[in-house]
This record gives sequence, structure tokens and C-alpha cells, in this order.
Amino acid sequence: MEGHILVAEDHEVVSWAYKLLFQLHFPKLVCTVTESWKDTEKELYRTDRAYEMVLLDLQLSDINVVPKVEQLLTDLPQLKILVASTSPEKLWGSGLLKLGVKGYFDKSAPTEELVHAIKTVLEGSVYKSK
Repeated sequence: MEGHILVAEDHEVVSWAYKLLFQLHFPKLVCTVTESWKDTEKELYRTDRAYEMVLLDLQLSDINVVPKVEQLLTDLPQLKILVASTSPEKLWGSGLLKLGVKGYFDKSAPTEELVHAIKTVLEGSVYKSK
């Protein structure tokens, strides 16, 4: 798997862990990290780079991303979105999946489950937690 992945996460330690995970499990993917919605939006709408996937924190410090997801899916239909959150899946997951995201990941799940979720989404399938 080659290409570009965007991680939108406002907690530095978590974003560092995500980046390390991509380096270990997906070494041919280039991982870019943003810490705010403003920077995330700027990256995703770049004309010189297309992202295969965005690993999107549900609640970035500057915005709740739920209202923005629908716009992303309209503007960038090829973009695969995997939402990560500490909020229970039953609270947000099914609604986001209905909107068209490719997966909802609970941050308290094991690392192996996140690797599985990323692989599933990158392969074009929908990830559903166990």
C-alpha cells in the first residue's frame, strides 16, 4: 500500500502514537498529522496531494467534526474516512456510517484492532467494530 494518509488528532501523544503505528505497519504510506480542523481542511483540499484516508478525531479542540464530515464526503468522494473517538460507538458510530464514513474506531480498543480497521478501510471496505 502506497500513498498519503492524514491523521487529524489534537493530542500530541496520541498523534505521535498513530504516526509510529503507520511507520511500523504501513511503511509505504506517508503520514501527515494535523492538530486542528483548520489545518485538516487545508491539507485535505490541497491540489498537489490526494489523501487515500483520513484518521479523524471526532472532537478536535477547535470543532466537533460531525457536521463537517458530510461536506468532506460530498467534496472529496474518493476520500476514505475512519473516525476515532473515546465516545461510545452507539452514540456516534452508526450515524456517521450512515453518512458514509468507512469506519468508527473506539480509541480504547487494542492496537491490533486499529491496524485491522485501517487495513479494512484502505482496502475499500467498511470497518465495523466487534
